[in-house]
Amino acid sequence: MTEPTGGNVNIGAAESDSIKYLARIIKQLQEESAGITVNIYSGDSEMVEYKLDRGQLDFAVVVREFDVNKYSFLKLPYTDKFGLITRRDNPLAKKKQITADDLIKTNEPLIASRQSLHYDFQKWCGERVEKLNIVATGDIPFNLSLLAKEGVGSLLCFGKIINTGTESPLVYIPLFPLLESPMFIIWKKGMELTPPAKKLMDRFRFLAL
Repeated sequence: MTEPTGGNVNIGAAESDSIKYLARIIKQLQEESAGITVNIYSGDSEMVEYKLDRGQLDFAVVVREFDVNKYSFLKLPYTDKFGLITRRDNPLAKKKQITADDLIKTNEPLIASRQSLHYDFQKWCGERVEKLNIVATGDIPFNLSLLAKEGVGSLLCFGKIINTGTESPLVYIPLFPLLESPMFIIWKKGMELTPPAKKLMDRFRFLAL
């Protein structure tokens, strides 16, 4: 019997510039195999792991640590870098880099994802994370960037996922010390992947070499 070429692939994905590599693989796969539909569910790691555990996803792209006893994984050679996205008229916009002291001393109103507050910024500034002036939280960076545009606060998030070009009222400033997040593909241990999901995974294995 010939191997089936069509079908659905369900992928959970964090908001990340690294998703462009996933997009390129999807394009290659669809050019080679007709009838494949890719369904992407955006959300933080907690949400996509919940869906993975219930068999609602084939695999997920995550950008933080996870339970290696529950999931098989590939670590890809890409990282996302955190920074501050703020309005151009903010005095902080003149800085080349942003430290925790910059944010604490100015009592800068800050917007961040709930996941990054619990995991990433604890690593970046330790106990001082409690001194950050968090005025809004959420899950989708684009929505949070609209708050930043309106002057609600400055957004702490990955670079390259929000437009900060010359035509934008926002600018991106990297954090110091550097705060990076690795990229992983994870799936439930013992789960048999469907043929189209396996084809995608084989291409990710090549990238991870």
